[in-house]
Amino acid sequence: MDGPLKILLVEDDPDQANLIQKRLRNYNSHIEVETVFSGKDCLRKLTRNHYETIILDYSLPEYAGIEILNRIKQTGIDAPVIIVSANGNEKMAVEALKRGAHDYLVKDSGYLTLLPKAVERAIEKNLVDIKLRKSERKNRELFEKVLESKNRLQTMFDGIEDIIYEVNKDYEIIRANKKFAELCNSQPENLIGKKCYDVYFNCESCGGCPVKATLDSLQPHSVEKTNGADVYDTRSYPIFNVDRKLESVAVYSKNITEKRGLEKSLIQSEKLATIGLLASGIAHELRNPLNVIETARYYIDQFLPEKSNDISAKLEIISKNVKRASKIINSLLEYSRHSEYENESIDLEKLVADTMALIEKEFIARNIEYIFEGKPNTFAYFNMDSLKQVLLNIIINAIQAMPNGGQLVISIKKSREKSVDIQISDTGIGIPEENLPRLFSPFFTTKEVGVGTGLGLYVSHMIIEREGGKILVDSKLNEGTTFTISLPSSEVTESLAVHS
Repeated sequence: MDGPLKILLVEDDPDQANLIQKRLRNYNSHIEVETVFSGKDCLRKLTRNHYETIILDYSLPEYAGIEILNRIKQTGIDAPVIIVSANGNEKMAVEALKRGAHDYLVKDSGYLTLLPKAVERAIEKNLVDIKLRKSERKNRELFEKVLESKNRLQTMFDGIEDIIYEVNKDYEIIRANKKFAELCNSQPENLIGKKCYDVYFNCESCGGCPVKATLDSLQPHSVEKTNGADVYDTRSYPIFNVDRKLESVAVYSKNITEKRGLEKSLIQSEKLATIGLLASGIAHELRNPLNVIETARYYIDQFLPEKSNDISAKLEIISKNVKRASKIINSLLEYSRHSEYENESIDLEKLVADTMALIEKEFIARNIEYIFEGKPNTFAYFNMDSLKQVLLNIIINAIQAMPNGGQLVISIKKSREKSVDIQISDTGIGIPEENLPRLFSPFFTTKEVGVGTGLGLYVSHMIIEREGGKILVDSKLNEGTTFTISLPSSEVTESLAVHS
């Protein structure tokens, strides 16, 4: 070590003290010996200074050496203590060592030869002990940090509302979060060691398993899988050890049933929105871009032979919807009252929430405040997709009427005519009074070319009236507009069905 080696010598005999000092300095010139002649002075020195080793005489005035040793250990001083005694015996040596002395020497004819070696060993051992304690303290701190990090990650792991689990190469679960365990009606610790496909999909193996694909290719994979009526977007990721060898596979699975339902609703709504944007011209002007889309889809399908299931599915969706859009173009203005849509009991609060979720970003982008007023469990008897299209058309009009922000209020209440009213009120620019009578006429619009063609409200009006409902509008210029949609109550319709 750098610097002098400071030794505290506690010896009441000055002659013995001088001999010890000379012997130690001759042995090692770096040794500095500081001498005190009583136990009291020893304790006082130790409160002020640090020493590499303490040489303590067993027989001292006022306090015995063994008592001083006890006090040294009680104060937590870590310097090693060497006990020296003129009248030593085995019993005294054992007692001193038990009480924490590093060594015990008898003042015989050869002890001055042994003492320097004993001091050297004590210093070396003390240095090792200091390093060991530092290492232990550092390891303990690291362990506590790792444990804290583990607990934090576990809390985050369990707090994620989607499914997360890890499997080994034999598809055995290594760890799982609470969401996955809840799906399996179990606890995370009870899933360890079980086959993932057994507890998740309750089958012997999974077709199109992303875990198997990852094990085979060492690459991430994703697939949509069904579990009962639910649809899950399941993704697998390889986990490698320090040698870059595959150790396990992490699986993330999200329930996208509602998302897929919303996407289907959005697709339907976008069809009407597309018609509203393009039908201001001649029908063939709309067929041209549809032909381009279908041609593009065809070439993508032909020139991408190795497509994922997801891409193939999307291409099929494009094809089907191009055909559907073409059919709508031909039949829109001849909209028939003989619809094949099936009506059902609709939870209006949930329907409004689902519709708003489709255009939530528009409200944020345009600084529009949204307020919902209504009681839970209010039902209407209608076709869900059709009603969602109507709501979407009216809400989009309201958004466009508030270019500088504003407030949109949607309220649901039962009316006295045994029907349910949905009111959609905005604080937008309003509609001029002279335009109100023509508001539901086909192709009537006050918007710029390319923004609207007047088909949205026309189709919405036809949808509502087709099922015996009503749609009314009240508007004041520069104050806002309120649309009121009256629908047959679910309870009323079901009662009529029973009596018929």
